[in-house]
Amino acid sequence: MGSAALDPCGEPRPAGGDRPVSHGCIHLYPEDIEQLFGSAAVGTPVRAIEQPGAAAWIGIGLYVEVHPSKEQADAIDTEQAAAPEPLEGLRQIVQAVAGDYADAVDWGAVDTAVLRRTGLPVEVAMRPPIGDEAAK
Repeated sequence: MGSAALDPCGEPRPAGGDRPVSHGCIHLYPEDIEQLFGSAAVGTPVRAIEQPGAAAWIGIGLYVEVHPSKEQADAIDTEQAAAPEPLEGLRQIVQAVAGDYADAVDWGAVDTAVLRRTGLPVEVAMRPPIGDEAAK
């Protein structure tokens, strides 16, 4: 029997496959699955996009999320060290999303997120809460 890797859903796939395999799986924590299941109706349209890096404000925090490239994901899947790769354009994305708070961005944290590429949100800046006197 040939060796096999697992696709994102834990299903076996032939070794050496040259493209990601998924059957519509979306990775979530169990508590998030419960919340999503209770709030999304059957047949709700879903759009999956491939975006290696993104930035967004969540409350007063600016978060950056950086995902591994296909090559890095393949290395991780085969328990090899993933080579660091730059992510062109992420600084511009963060700068644009940060807007007036760009001076508050921890660019070292942004660079670390690029090196680690965990796919998890990393807080890289904060802004004062709306109505906070310090914001004036």
